[in-house]
Amino acid sequence: VGVRQWGTYYGGSAADNCVKVSCGGAGDPGICGGTESLTGIATAGAPDISYGGNGDAFIAKFNTNGVRQWGTYLGGSGGEAALGEPGLAADGLYVTGETLSADFPQVAGGYQTTNTLSAAFVAHLSLDLSQFVQSTYFGSDFGIDSGFHAAVDGDVFILGRTNGSDLPGTTGGVQPTYGGLTDLFVARF
Repeated sequence: VGVRQWGTYYGGSAADNCVKVSCGGAGDPGICGGTESLTGIATAGAPDISYGGNGDAFIAKFNTNGVRQWGTYLGGSGGEAALGEPGLAADGLYVTGETLSADFPQVAGGYQTTNTLSAAFVAHLSLDLSQFVQSTYFGSDFGIDSGFHAAVDGDVFILGRTNGSDLPGTTGGVQPTYGGLTDLFVARF
C-alpha cells in the first residue's frame, strides 16, 4: 500500500453496499453488492437498467483510471444482494448471492427454477457483460440460503450458507444430512 492513485463514490440516493472488490485479467477493478438506489447504478446497454424493488444486487466495472465502464442491476421484485467474489471464466462472469425474488432473471432452464423463501443464486453474464446468459436458484424449500463465493474451473462451484434441512443434491455427499442451526454448503454445477 503506497500512493493513492484514484478514489470515487459509487451509488445513488439510497443505501448502497459493496461486499467485494476484484480485479480481472487486465487489472480492471470490479465491485458487487446490494443497492436500494433507483439511479446511479446501471449504465446504458447493461442487461438490467431498472431497479427491481426491495433491494437489488449490482455489479460494476471500472477501468484502471477509476472511470466506470459498466454497471447493472441484478434482481427481481423481492430483493437480493451479491454477496461474494465473482468467478471469471472464458465464457463470462459468474456471480452468487441471496435472493427473495420469485422472478429472478434468466432462471428458465436453470438447475432450480423456483424460489419459495430465500435462495442462493448463481448468475452467468456474458464475457462483455452485456447480457445475462443463465441463472439458477439454489436453495431449500423452507430455509434461508446464501451464496458467498463463485469459482469456475470448467464447472461452476458456489460456497454458501443454509439453515434449511432440505438442500437439493446432497444425497451421496460427504455430509448428506443437515447438521443443525446453520451449515455451510458447496455446490457444483
